[in-house]
Parts: sequence; structure tokens; C-alpha cells
Amino acid sequence: MQRVWRLRHYKVAEDADERIDPRVMMQFFELGTFTSRELAEAAVQRLVLQPGFRDYPGGFRLFEYVVDRDVYPEGYDADTPHR
Repeated sequence: MQRVWRLRHYKVAEDADERIDPRVMMQFFELGTFTSRELAEAAVQRLVLQPGFRDYPGGFRLFEYVVDRDVYPEGYDADTPHR
């Protein structure tokens, strides 16, 4: 099972967490897709002090995906959680 990690950066306050309160979701930048979590975390370390990113250091989020797999093979409804 091949996995990749997608890195995004959200303009959110450092102590905000969209996983707890979805109202804090704001604009995001897609930063890259990496073949390992370590490579994605290294990208965060390179970017965190750069303009824009340093204003929202808590805005980095990693998402793990399994390649070549349907995420919702049986469809979804209003109660289906986002994956």
C-alpha cells in the first residue's frame, strides 16, 4: 500500500485547530506532495521562517493519503465524516 503526504499551509492563528472548530478554516496553500512524512516535515522546517508562513507558524498541516484507492467507495451522505 503506497502512501503520500500532502502538505498545506492555512492562515490560522498558532493556537487554532480546525479539527476542533471548523469555523477557523481559512485560505490555504497547497505546498507539495511527499513520499514520506519525514520529507514533508523537512519542508515545514525549510518554510516556517519564510515570508507569509512565519506569520502563521501553526498553520502547517500534513494529510496522509493511500494512493490508488477510492476514499468513498460506497458514496456518502450528510453524516459521513470528511476523510
